[in-house]
Amino acid sequence: MKALMERQNPLYGRIDLTLNLKPMDYYDSALFYPEFSEEDKVRLFSVFGGISYYNRLIDAQKSVRENIIELIASSGARLENEVAMYLNSEISKITRVLHLNMFVITGYSFKL
Repeated sequence: MKALMERQNPLYGRIDLTLNLKPMDYYDSALFYPEFSEEDKVRLFSVFGGISYYNRLIDAQKSVRENIIELIASSGARLENEVAMYLNSEISKITRVLHLNMFVITGYSFKL
């Protein structure tokens, strides 16, 4: 989203409103699946988190396991790419930290 608002982007100046939406907490997320038991609500939140798009895809007619398999784990699942994108972003964060740690360990110094 930040890239859309940069000066060199063709859409620069055309965005009138930006909303910084945060993930919902457990209690708000659980409202998406009132038919499930409290234990299952915790399971669903632990997998789908507080993202409303993910939570609205949950089918109350299916079990927690069936929802996870259908939405994430099966080939061609609607959220299949979300897992890969999330893991890639987390791995890149870890890689940056490891590089910084190596600089500190090896005594690398720089001038500000």
